[in-house]
Amino acid sequence: GSGKKAKWVTVTDETRLIDFYCRDSEGIVPVNLNGAEIHTRHSLSRGSGRRRYSETSIRIGDPLYVLGTAIIDESTGDRLMIAKGKNKFPLITTNYTETELMGRKSRRGLGWLNLGLNGFVLIGLGLFGAAASYAATDFLFASMIAPLFLAGCFVGLMYNDLVFVRNRVLRAWSNIGVSLKKRADLIPNLVKIAKEYLKHEKELQTDLAKLRDSARGAVDFDPAAAGLFITQEVAVMQKFFGLQEKYPDLKGNQMMAQLHEKLVLLENEVALMRSGYNNSVERHNTRIGQIPDLFLARLFKFEEADLFHAEIEV
Repeated sequence: GSGKKAKWVTVTDETRLIDFYCRDSEGIVPVNLNGAEIHTRHSLSRGSGRRRYSETSIRIGDPLYVLGTAIIDESTGDRLMIAKGKNKFPLITTNYTETELMGRKSRRGLGWLNLGLNGFVLIGLGLFGAAASYAATDFLFASMIAPLFLAGCFVGLMYNDLVFVRNRVLRAWSNIGVSLKKRADLIPNLVKIAKEYLKHEKELQTDLAKLRDSARGAVDFDPAAAGLFITQEVAVMQKFFGLQEKYPDLKGNQMMAQLHEKLVLLENEVALMRSGYNNSVERHNTRIGQIPDLFLARLFKFEEADLFHAEIEV
């Protein structure tokens, strides 16, 4: 278009990504950048006729800072990867340092805060002016708008942060609960195999029956009950799979092999998510015990969360 109707139209918008890994003291963690928010020092822009071309890139050799959600790598099932999770937590990748990135984002936030602050003060003065009221107390009330606005922002941000860390704990525990439910759903199949191949193992039959009864409330477990359930389950599973050498027919059973594989994968899931859950709990409990968060936590009845103890390893 031309004149007032003129506007920029995107002709082509292309994104190219490659998989890469982060290496730390505990090993290698894959990173999936799909849906990532990318900040980079490398930005090129040029014009040609009526067109404008721009390109941003992160280059080989750049030091990277990655902030995202750790999820189970579905391709292996036994490790975590950094990716865009199903939650609202951002996935940020940048070749700026953490301090530089925080500075860029904080400057933008402070800019909006200043605009909001000045806007509220001007609105207050405008209302007093519209009412043709110019008493000294009116200017005093107008001057109080700024500190009240800032105090409200401070309390609101602090409360939202407490809600965030609490929801992070609840979300992490919900993920563990889903894995526990999957494990519990496998127990009836184990009972079926035991009745068919292990009729003479009365003690195992009794243990499986007790485990099946305990598993019925797996989704509603609290950390203490879940830890007890997993301890019982691991003991029964070790006894169950330890009988394969004694019963050759059981060793070659296809359902038995599939159940064993699923249990190992789910055990890895719980072991990997346990660490993330306990980290979330420690952060949550620390925050609600510190001043000034302590006052808001008591006012809105935030309670300490329990750590999850279970003897399982990847």
